Amino acid sequence: MKPDRVDPALTIRADFARLPADVVAAAAKLPTATLHEAGGKIGALPSVIKPVDPGMRCAGSALTVHSPPGDNLWLHRALEVARPGDVMVVFAQGA
Repeated sequence: MKPDRVDPALTIRADFARLPADVVAAAAKLPTATLHEAGGKIGALPSVIKPVDPGMRCAGSALTVHSPPGDNLWLHRALEVARPGDVMVVFAQGA
């Protein structure tokens, strides 16, 4: 039998292992394709997703969020969990 609602306490990891600062700094200097290949060629975003400015760079520990469409509650919860240096990666059910 399926529960009527999801208990956030069972689905939110409030703490997770972050990458060491020296690893993030080294990764920030490498091209995305190099990191993708070194990581086993998994998890690449569609090529249509690009920075607003081609010169922008971002590196950090991924804080992943899986959110139902039209519901930003999970984003608010993620903001409570996020620490400086985290990069939020959000899947909002196609929204």
